Amino acid sequence: MATSPAPIPHFESLLVLVGALGGVLAGFYLFCRGFGLLARKRLIENIPRSEIRSAALGQVEISGKALGPYTIISPLSLSDCYYYKAVAYPTGEDAKQAHRSSAEILSVPFFLGDQTGNVMVDARCAETDLPCTYEGCAEGYTAGGCVQQFLARRGLAENARVQLVEYSILAGDPLFVLGRLSENPPETKNLESKAGADWLSPEAAALQRQSMLESIGAVPAGDLRLVGKKNGEEKQFNLHPAVVLRKGAKGEPFIISRHSQREVIRELAGKSLLYVWGGPLLALASVAYLLLKLTEF
Repeated sequence: MATSPAPIPHFESLLVLVGALGGVLAGFYLFCRGFGLLARKRLIENIPRSEIRSAALGQVEISGKALGPYTIISPLSLSDCYYYKAVAYPTGEDAKQAHRSSAEILSVPFFLGDQTGNVMVDARCAETDLPCTYEGCAEGYTAGGCVQQFLARRGLAENARVQLVEYSILAGDPLFVLGRLSENPPETKNLESKAGADWLSPEAAALQRQSMLESIGAVPAGDLRLVGKKNGEEKQFNLHPAVVLRKGAKGEPFIISRHSQREVIRELAGKSLLYVWGGPLLALASVAYLLLKLTEF
């Protein structure tokens, strides 16, 4: 007697199995990620906190306030700032055509200051943990001039529907910075001739400010470069310092955060605990579900 062929699993069952396999991989990733965060937590705990005047060359942790002689204007909140990261997330039908978000990061040299002095910070390549200065949705053809310019720079269509988020470092912001204090290389000292697309000299920053002001119909007035006045005192900053706080060798963390060292450590401890224990639980649950489903076939 001919035997009937085994029933083919339903397509939905196959999707469930694929999801279970994905859960196993995700659990393994979270487990490894948790140990990475734990290692970073211990690194931050082991690096001594320094005042700026007594900081030695090498990896340091410094807390202070953001200061600087000139600023740029962020494209979404139109804030005077030293650093911004603006991100556009296409939504709706536009999201199908975009495989990832589009981000714009721009910075000028700024200084971290405490009661003992100040040190220049090169924010390029930094991992930032900053408060959101702008969040909202927009459609290109109804957005303001600055937003339209931002969308155009990121190659998004004029009628694109996007979710916009912006993070900035403003004058006076309290910051915690973990990075490498190193000698200032010649290419950084000569900002006017070596300024890159994301590291603006005073002249380039003045052009950026002028462009942003003109896009909102404001008439630039006065010196667009120097804005380091506070409480009636002109701040003096050396744009050619001997040392700079910046990104170190590959693999070394470079963190700029609005949270204190204690808060950063507490957050890393919570995440590492969640990932180290939650990852294996997710993987085991996925394996158990996978075995259960396999016995049904």
